[in-house]
Amino acid sequence: MGLHLLSVLYIIINLFDVVLTYHLVWHDGQTNHYLELNPIARWVIFWTGVLGMIIFKFINVFGALFIVYYVDYKKPESTFIKIISPKVIVAFGCLYVGAAVVYSSSFFL
Repeated sequence: MGLHLLSVLYIIINLFDVVLTYHLVWHDGQTNHYLELNPIARWVIFWTGVLGMIIFKFINVFGALFIVYYVDYKKPESTFIKIISPKVIVAFGCLYVGAAVVYSSSFFL
């Protein structure tokens, strides 16, 4: 699987994460009893609301992808970069956020 396809998958999984977080934290305009586990994201949600959560997630997702594509483009002569390719990093991100989506989905069952 190529880096571009993994990046699209990463974006889609993160969209699911935003939607699930929205439905767990807010429902019908009210705050639910579910709590965001990430303390920084929780702070952003508390102070800025839904729009802040979406902007925060957007900055995180595309910031991470920017760094991965930058490293892939520059191909530094680092041993770490030779061992772990940008594809592996994005694939790990997909698995990590995918696990959070599966965990969040379990609250709807």
